[in-house]
Parts: sequence; C-alpha cells; structure tokens
Amino acid sequence: MNKHSYFLTLFFLLSSLPLIGQNGEMTDDEAGINSKKDINIFLIKNTRYPLECLKNNIAGDVVFSLAINKAGLLDSLALVLSPDKSLTTNSFSSLRKLAEKWRPVRNDSIEIDKKYLIVFRYRIFVDNGPPDYQKRAENYLVKQNYEKALKLYDKAVQKNIYDQRLYAERAEIKKILGDEEGALQDLQIVERLENNILALISITAIKKTRTVKIRKY
Repeated sequence: MNKHSYFLTLFFLLSSLPLIGQNGEMTDDEAGINSKKDINIFLIKNTRYPLECLKNNIAGDVVFSLAINKAGLLDSLALVLSPDKSLTTNSFSSLRKLAEKWRPVRNDSIEIDKKYLIVFRYRIFVDNGPPDYQKRAENYLVKQNYEKALKLYDKAVQKNIYDQRLYAERAEIKKILGDEEGALQDLQIVERLENNILALISITAIKKTRTVKIRKY
C-alpha cells in the first residue's frame, strides 16, 4: 500500500465518525478521547515496536498530518514521512484504534479548523535506555561548562527534531551564553511545535547484548 492509498483509506475511516449523538448531545461513551493528553496516553498504550523492525534495527519518525474541520470532525489524515513500510503500517494500525474512540470536542482542549501532526518516534537502544540529556547537561552546567552542554543539546535536537522540550532547554543555555537571537529562534520552534503537534509518541526498544564464555578443554 503506497502513500496515496493510506490517505484514501484513512480519510474514509476518520471522516465517517460522528461528533455528537442522535439527540444532538455528546454522550459519555461518544465523548471518548478528546484532548491532547488523552490522545498521547491512548497511542502510547496501543503502539508496540514491530518485531520485524527490531530484528533489522529499523528506527525513525513516522509522521502523519490530519485536519480537524470547523465542525470538530477529523477531516483527513495523510502520511507525511516514514523511514519504513512496516513502521508506517504499525502506526496506521494504532491510528485506526484511535479513530474508533476519538471525538474532538468543541472547547479549548483542541483547536478546530486546523491542521496538526501526529509523530510516532521509534527508537532502538542497546543495553541502556534513552539518554537523559537533561541530567547530563546539568553535570556540565554545575561545572559552568556551557559550551559542552550546548553541544549535547545540539546533538539531541538533531536526533529528535519534534521534541519541543529539547528546544526549550537549549534556549536556556543559549541565553546563558549570551546568544539571545539563537534562544529566541528555539523558543519560536517550541511555540510552533506546541501549536502544530497533536501527539508525539515515543516507542522505545532496548536490546540486550549477551556475553558468552567459551571454555577451552
């Protein structure tokens, strides 16, 4: 299935879901998932790392765009980018589950008449979990080694371009170094990501290495 067929299938699936009940009021069951927090929690619980991708060390970001129209309905969903077909299919499956429960409401929790991104962030690590950039940076900051802290966040941002938290923390370091323009640029990115990303889902797998002792006879 190519990018265009994903768009058509998802468009039909999502646009067919009603926002309100037959009596014009939204019931508790129909309300379902209706906030950014709900969406993130649901997708985290319902997305697993594909075994095939684990075996082949396939990782990366799968990004979908969607629009919520003026009526508060999911209007369309399209694949923006993906490093691998299996990751795309896996993410698509999670979105289908979400579509069955998600009813955007007409309040400030989700802005209507707007396009958003949903990002699935697949990462594989060996032996240890994801790096704690904040903790490592704090060690440099205590020693007033701001340049090394900045380089650490530069590396983190390159690997996680949709993570607004990293940009915000890097902005603080740039302020300390007197780079007000650079800090402002990072804060503008934070605002843009906050406005445009509906969900950022991290799916992490940790591979363990084994040490085999060979006895000689």
